[in-house]
Amino acid sequence: MVAEKSVDNVTFRRYVATLREKCPIGEGREVSVRRRKGVFLHHHVSHGYTLIETSEDGKTKILTIVIDELNTKAETIDTLIHEWAHAMCGEDLSHGESWGVAYSKCYRAFHDCA
Repeated sequence: MVAEKSVDNVTFRRYVATLREKCPIGEGREVSVRRRKGVFLHHHVSHGYTLIETSEDGKTKILTIVIDELNTKAETIDTLIHEWAHAMCGEDLSHGESWGVAYSKCYRAFHDCA
C-alpha cells in the first residue's frame, strides 16, 4: 500500500486563499495559518488546532491555525475547513450551532471552488 502524500506549500496556500476570499473572518481580527510537522494538542496527536490571542481590551486580535504538514490531502482539507470555521466564530471554540453554520459555509465555499 502506498501512503498518500501531503499537500505541497503552493497548493496549501491556494486552499487558505480560497477560504480567506470566500469565508471572511470579520472586522478587527487576523488569521495566521501555519504548517508544522507533528502537531500535538494536550499531549495527543492532532491534525491541527486554533489558538486565540486577545488584545488588552479582551477582544480577539489574532487567531492562529496550525495544520500538521504530514497530513494527507484529505486530512489537510478537512482540518483546514474545520479550524477556519472556528476562526469565523471568534472566541467561541466550541462545536455549537454557530460553528456548524460556519463549517457548512466553509465546506460549500471550498468545494464549490475546488
